[in-house]
This record gives sequence, structure tokens and C-alpha cells, in this order.
Amino acid sequence: MPSCWARPHIPIASNENEPSRAGHAFEIHPPNWAHSTASRHVLCDCSPDRPETAHELMPRSRRSSDGQQIRARELSIVGLPIYATKRTMVEAVVDAVAGIARGEKPNALFTALAALVSDGLKEDTSSWNMIRTVTAPGPATKDVYSIVNKLDSNEKSENSRVEQFFEELFRENSLDCWLCYVVLKENVLRRLYTPGSFLLDAPTAYRTLLWRLVDALAIIPVLEFRECSHPHQTQSMLWSGPCRLPADSRVPKSSSVPARLSNSNHTHRRSRIPLPKR
Repeated sequence: MPSCWARPHIPIASNENEPSRAGHAFEIHPPNWAHSTASRHVLCDCSPDRPETAHELMPRSRRSSDGQQIRARELSIVGLPIYATKRTMVEAVVDAVAGIARGEKPNALFTALAALVSDGLKEDTSSWNMIRTVTAPGPATKDVYSIVNKLDSNEKSENSRVEQFFEELFRENSLDCWLCYVVLKENVLRRLYTPGSFLLDAPTAYRTLLWRLVDALAIIPVLEFRECSHPHQTQSMLWSGPCRLPADSRVPKSSSVPARLSNSNHTHRRSRIPLPKR
């Protein structure tokens, strides 16, 4: 942002809506945070014409302190067996995505995601119960919720339902969005998981691993790999070309959820991915 504190006075035409500048060699503009709430929308001609967000209005020292505390929490367990275990689970997902990029079937991905979901579940909670509980009905989750209801009515085992659920999300290119939607449900996860579990502590203690996990899953829609029913086609013909990359990866408010979770027209339009700010 250009400096607003002092600049040489440049004579301009008088405007009745503009404060008088006569008799001043320099203009003094207080920073935006020094304005009252009522006057904050009146911007000087050297300020960007947009309101400042709550994160920007927060004192820099506080923002820096919060971020450092989160990084310090993760660093405190890096190198411990519990962190190594979580890294192994995340790398299993990354390896499975790499296999898909090489043309392998995605079954290993569904198994790796099922292991990730089951990590740290309480004794009276199964992976399928977790999926049912966290995927609540709503405008943004109606399609995912319909998948859960459909699988809940069949006679397959719960383990089979879990892997089939991830297969359905894979077909809809919504694995990364569902995962990011889940980690925002902290209050729900606390009822389902024990302390130290990956999904419960992903935004804090395992933040770096969460970024790596979501980055890997977000590549899947770009690969656009699908099994081909025509055996005469070569491996290079199984690629449909690049699709649109995600436009944003910032964390929206907790009320915002990925639009692709309710993408009924089955297009591959990307939406915001709610990740913690880096």
C-alpha cells in the first residue's frame, strides 16, 4: 500500500465533496485503523478502494504471535513417533495419487483415506459412523449427504461403505473439499476422536501434513484420469487434458463450505478450498 503519511501538495481543482487542502505543504492521512467506524469507508486518494478485512485490522504483532504459536505446536512434536505415524498415513495418500498419475487404479487411495479417517476414533465410533455424523444435511452438502444415505441403505459391511464413499467422492472430484469441510467441524470431531488424532488436530499440530494432503488430493481433478473401456487405446490417450486450477486456497469463514460438495451438474468447476492461512 502506498504511504499515506506525507506527500508534497499538488494543486488540483476544487471539489465540494473533498476536504480543503489550502495552506498545507503536506497532506497527513491517519492509517485506516485510526478512523472511526463511521468514517472508515471514506478513503483518501492514495488508499485502495476496498474495505479492510478483520485479519488485516488485527494488530500485526497479534497475527504474528498466533501463527508462531501454531507453528511452535507442530514443531514440538516433529520427530516424535506420533508425528511419524501421521506422516506415514499422509504419504500413503500421496503415493496413491502418484499411482493414479501413472495410470494405476485408485483403490489404494480409498484404502489410505479410510485409514486416515479411522485414526484416533473413539472405541464406540466406527469410520462409517464418523462419515454419517460429520456429513450433516445442508445446501452445500446435499449431494454428499445423498451418497451417504444411499450407502447406508445397502447391505455391505461398514468398511466397504467407507471405501465406496471415497470412490464416489473421487468420481465427483470432491475428495479435497470434503476433507477440508471436515477439519472445520472441530466441535463434532471432538465427540468422535481422541486427542492427538489426525483429523482433530490437522489444522494445528499437523498443519504441514494437512497442506501436503490437500495439495495431493487437489491434483486429481487436474489429472482427469479415468479408466478407459476401450482396450485398444494407449495409456497416453487416457488423459483428458488439464482442467481449471483452483482459484483460491484461503480459509473462508466457518459458515462457508466448498461448493463442489453440492455440484449437481457434475462439472469440474473448482471452488474455494478452506485451508488454514499459511
